[in-house]
Amino acid sequence: MNIILMTILLTTIGLCLVAFLVWLGISSIVLMKFKKKSEEAFKHLERWVNDNHDEMNRILGDLNNDILKRIDENRDEMIHNLDEIYKTRESDFNSLSSKIDSRCDKIQEKLDNLKKEVDVYYKLLRETQSNLELISTEKAKSFTIK
Repeated sequence: MNIILMTILLTTIGLCLVAFLVWLGISSIVLMKFKKKSEEAFKHLERWVNDNHDEMNRILGDLNNDILKRIDENRDEMIHNLDEIYKTRESDFNSLSSKIDSRCDKIQEKLDNLKKEVDVYYKLLRETQSNLELISTEKAKSFTIK
């Protein structure tokens, strides 16, 4: 009976060992297929990431170039506007300066004319004064003669 039990026990252990080895073989085949699919998926994802990385770098480069172009356009426009403002202000200043010079010349002419008139009146005043002195000296002589 021991032999029968031993045989049954050994047969059961053998069957379990065979079942375990079959399960191990099937599991390893399934895991190898999974590994192969995973590697392909990772390679695909890596290519996708690299392609998208290059695409994103290209897009960012284009955006950077557009931004730099707009900055240059705005800078050029601002410089142009400042030049126009400067030219306008310069022409306004020159116009005002010429007007001021014209007015100063007119004032100088009027001052010169007034000076001439004052000189004329001053000469007349001197002549009148000298005439008065002559008259007063003649009257004084005429009073002393009588």
